[in-house]
Order: sequence, then C-alpha cells, then structure tokens
Amino acid sequence: AESFASKHKNFTYVKKQTDGLSGARNECIKLTTTELIHFIDDDAFADFNFVESTLDCFTRHTKLSVMGGKVVPNWSLIKRPHWLSDDALGYLSMLDLGSSELIYGELEGMWLAGANICFRKQVLENYGGFSTNLGRNGSHGGLLGAEEMQLIYALKDSHTIIYSPRCVVEH
Repeated sequence: AESFASKHKNFTYVKKQTDGLSGARNECIKLTTTELIHFIDDDAFADFNFVESTLDCFTRHTKLSVMGGKVVPNWSLIKRPHWLSDDALGYLSMLDLGSSELIYGELEGMWLAGANICFRKQVLENYGGFSTNLGRNGSHGGLLGAEEMQLIYALKDSHTIIYSPRCVVEH
C-alpha cells in the first residue's frame, strides 16, 4: 500500500492504531476531504462501475445522505456450502434487495450492509461519526457490528437514505 500510494497522487495510505472498525472509520472521516465517503470491506471487490454508480445515485438524488449498495457473494475461491441457504447470506453481510432502488423503510426489515455504504461526510460529522461501542474490534475479540445501522436509525426520519442495486461489491 505504501508503494502504491507513493506512485498515485489520489491515494493515501494511513496506518494508525484505532479502537476497531468504528475508530478506523472515524479517523477516515477526519482525514477525508471529499464530500462523499464510501466504505467497503477490505475483502470486498468493487464492481467495474462502482464509482460511477455511486456518483450517479447522489447526482440523481440531490438530498441523499446515505446510499447502501448490493453485496453479492464471491465464490471464486471456495465452493458455496450446500447447507448455506439464501436466507442465511445476510449473516455474512450479503445484501440483495432486488433490482430497484428503494428508499429506506419502504421494505419491512430493510437494512444496509457496512460492506458497501456511502455517506455524505457532513452528515457523518454532524452526527459524531460511528459509535466505538459497536463495530468490529480485533483487540478484544469483539465481533459486534451494525454501527452503520445505529447511525442510519438516527438519520431515518430527517434524511434521505437509499438502497441502490447498481452499486455492487462482491464479498
């Protein structure tokens, strides 16, 4: 990463000890100078049109605060276990709510996956970022997640939040 960053002006590599995933995301909020911050998991692969799809969604929806995208399984390195049902894929952060954009709350039980989620930076700053009481934290073995959903729940009544099936990552 350091070698890549030294060759590309639009890439920055930062190594910092933080309090887990939420702490790392909050550090990203401090360091980022762009209007949008798109978080994907470190083991996710962005679709070829990933950036274009994200920007298009925010351009078409000028009041949009948060956009969550589709997260599909990548079985290139391992065969899908026969016992793993489609209903269980959500436990692996897979998310496919269909082929149409949805406004948050239109679908009962709707959620967005932290493996593919974009926020306006100003919204993250206004709400204090992500709770460090939630989020993966390897130092104490904590696997409690859903810090992005805690934030979405706080935003849902006053902000526009959309699921966009065009913004895809493989996970």
